[in-house]
Amino acid sequence: LGLLAARHTPADGTPGPDERRLTAAEDAITAGEQDLARDVAREVLTRATAPGERVRAWMAVIEAAGQAIGEVDAVFPQALADAGDDPRLLALVHYQLAWRSLVVQGDFAQGREEAAHAARLAARAGERSTELLALAFQAQAETLMGHPGAPATIQRALQEPQDPRVACHHNGAGSSRFRWLVMSDRLAEARTTVTALLREVRRRGMAESEVHYLRFLAETELHSGHCGRALELS
Repeated sequence: LGLLAARHTPADGTPGPDERRLTAAEDAITAGEQDLARDVAREVLTRATAPGERVRAWMAVIEAAGQAIGEVDAVFPQALADAGDDPRLLALVHYQLAWRSLVVQGDFAQGREEAAHAARLAARAGERSTELLALAFQAQAETLMGHPGAPATIQRALQEPQDPRVACHHNGAGSSRFRWLVMSDRLAEARTTVTALLREVRRRGMAESEVHYLRFLAETELHSGHCGRALELS
């Protein structure tokens, strides 16, 4: 529907046709249609000149790569160049650089620093959704590092105002809190948390998040000694 709207939007419309295409690409990622998202974003990049549209398109290309983020390394310098000195756009790029540090380099400390930097930039720009994602990443990295600041960062990520989509996203604060609960051996709370998150992402049709939460629930059951249930979920 987003792509259909884009085709019927005048070139001087507000929002413009490419802005609608980028929203469609982001919706495609949510629905698990990575190939479609990447194709739409690449198409927009062939003609977009506005920094905001270009950076959003680069972010869609990176998101569509998933765990193969190392395969789109060449995107990062281009995205940084397009972002210029705009804190709103730089926050988006540094958030993805945090993921690159973790997934490609296995460097939790660097990932944490990139995420904290992204959160500060987003806060300066008043971009709450990006700030929340960056704080959630920082909290997850701190939890996995055994960093003593993890609980405080989780609380910052859970403060109002919240973005409903970020709140239930598999990279959001709820997910970070779940990870901390599991690693703190608070399994009953972890199960309640992830069950509620799973219910919400199913309601919203967030395919990738649903896969993650099923896996998290299986992990919780395994830690609880419920091996049959864990196997069933897996």
